Amino acid sequence: EHETQIDTGSEAGIDLLDSGYSADGTLDELAQLLLSLDLQEALAQLNEQQRRILLLLFVNDLKPAEAARCLHCTVRNITKHRLKALDRLREILIIK
Repeated sequence: EHETQIDTGSEAGIDLLDSGYSADGTLDELAQLLLSLDLQEALAQLNEQQRRILLLLFVNDLKPAEAARCLHCTVRNITKHRLKALDRLREILIIK
């Protein structure tokens, strides 16, 4: 079983994503999957601390103070790592 890799940063990949919008402006399932795969690859390039913080904040929907308690650190530390992680994700996803 061979899977075809599609670079969503390439012209063909962008066309595929653009064609993935339905009439109401939402992404169809294939486009969501492709974006999800890109995001997973980008998250894997973050360090463990950044990845854990983003997951607590965005997946588990914790507030910074709650994430700080979970990780036994300060809210300032959570905020600093969140900002650096989001900057890194932007950098990775824009380059791709």
